[in-house]
Amino acid sequence: MYNAYWINSITNKTFPVSTKHIELIFDKPEIFGLTREYIVNKYNLTQEKFRYEGKARSELIKELFDMGWIRIRYDIRKHKWNINYSLDTFFMRKFIRKWCEENNILQSKPDLKFINVNEIELLIEYSKIERFLYDDTYFINREYLEKKCMNCKFYVVQRFYDIFCENENKNKELGKDFNVREMRFRPSPEFVCEHHKLKTDSCNFCNSKKQ
Repeated sequence: MYNAYWINSITNKTFPVSTKHIELIFDKPEIFGLTREYIVNKYNLTQEKFRYEGKARSELIKELFDMGWIRIRYDIRKHKWNINYSLDTFFMRKFIRKWCEENNILQSKPDLKFINVNEIELLIEYSKIERFLYDDTYFINREYLEKKCMNCKFYVVQRFYDIFCENENKNKELGKDFNVREMRFRPSPEFVCEHHKLKTDSCNFCNSKKQ
């Protein structure tokens, strides 16, 4: 089993990472809908050494989060998997369920830490993981908003929800179980995906590139 992974939520494919996440981006940029020239230019702009984990790497990974990618890394000291993403947490769980099942992740009884870069941070102890991943009753849907790029067909659906149930006693129970720190945000209606925001031509989702 690997200690790191990338998951593409658009294709529902998992890519194991043998070293660092940035290494796979450099070695196989086509997997991520990028080009080597685009990545090199990003590093040249920040004047950083190629593959260095600095500003350029952070910007690239943020773009991938915005495109629906999920980054996973195992913390051997705490026996915990850190899962970074910007998808809606309710929606994201199905990809983590598949990853857990295909790689026997829960066999060694690890904790899972879900880190949504825009929204919430959840530390789930092993004893509560199955409950969190498979029981939808703990998610109360509030509102649906669609973010769609004005320049291509890339879009994400942002779901607003309460992770707590309406029952006050159950709220207290879940707050204790899941260690919830919750923050909400509203996406701008004038949404532009990162590739078009930066005025590049490497967007995998652009209809015009296929015509």
